[in-house]
Amino acid sequence: VRGCIGDIQQMLLGTFAIADADEKIAKRRELLAGPMGAKIAALNQLLRNNGCKLAVSDEISPADIELHCWTGFLVSGFFDGLPADMFAGYDKIQASVKAVAEHPKVVKWYADRKAVTEAN
Repeated sequence: VRGCIGDIQQMLLGTFAIADADEKIAKRRELLAGPMGAKIAALNQLLRNNGCKLAVSDEISPADIELHCWTGFLVSGFFDGLPADMFAGYDKIQASVKAVAEHPKVVKWYADRKAVTEAN
């Protein structure tokens, strides 16, 4: 899991040097349609092949938490050109992300952060 996420990070890293916004968006879309999309599909297949409910086991692991964080970051709007639904159709990735998002400790963590933000 970590290797796939690292590979995707490296692909996107090169796009930050592109000054022209349209060119940057085009390059990110090209990556998603090509090698980055292939890496996401391979990750989903890896998760499917491992036979577990989540990324590496039937319980939430650090791999699930990292996957949750990175998928959220990738679709957050920070990366112009990457669509919010870029993980649609990747059932195992979505299951892992959903399990983390719905875990009681994660729900509490987000609620606590929201309360702090609203208080300031």
